[in-house]
Amino acid sequence: MFSSILRLIPLAVVGLMLLVAVITIYARSKHVTRSEFLKMYKRVRPLTVWVLIFTVVLTGVFAVCNHVKAKQHMTAVVALNYSEASQAQNTNGTRFNMTEIICDEVVERAIRLGA
Repeated sequence: MFSSILRLIPLAVVGLMLLVAVITIYARSKHVTRSEFLKMYKRVRPLTVWVLIFTVVLTGVFAVCNHVKAKQHMTAVVALNYSEASQAQNTNGTRFNMTEIICDEVVERAIRLGA
């Protein structure tokens, strides 16, 4: 869950930047006529506009590809919530090995339940 939140941070930053840009453009053009606004727009270097458009498109493509790739992989977390687990022991004090937890029956059951 935490990693999915981390993946959303760049999208949130880009969205916030776009929102601030739209608000700034609106605030600056509030007392400007349409013809004056078009003159100001024409003075902006075209390279700047194309770089901005390219950045937004590239970010969107990256987000879609990252989302599709994330949906192709499944993960499982094995959490042992008893005090002896931190010392690699079973609850009765005997040592356990990870191969005991990830045996064929457990993996098959996880695949079956996880679809």
